[in-house]
Amino acid sequence: FSNALKEGKKAYSQKQFQKAVKLFTEYAKTNPGDGEPYMFMGYIFETQKQYDVSISYFRKAVDLKLNSKQKQTCLLKILIYYNYH
Repeated sequence: FSNALKEGKKAYSQKQFQKAVKLFTEYAKTNPGDGEPYMFMGYIFETQKQYDVSISYFRKAVDLKLNSKQKQTCLLKILIYYNYH
């Protein structure tokens, strides 16, 4: 199932967002402590201007396992969102 994360990132980079969300969701079910798929889903929904949804994914991501740079980026996205909305 770690392949689902890799394939999800590939789909994301190719802007195949629906496929990427499906793969990230699949990965998240089997790796509930990993925040990375939620971070990427946050990026996807942000791209689609669904900011409320994207922020919910970024918030979930920071509560789980991320490296410090990823966590910092997610927290910054959350801060900017609440600053402007």
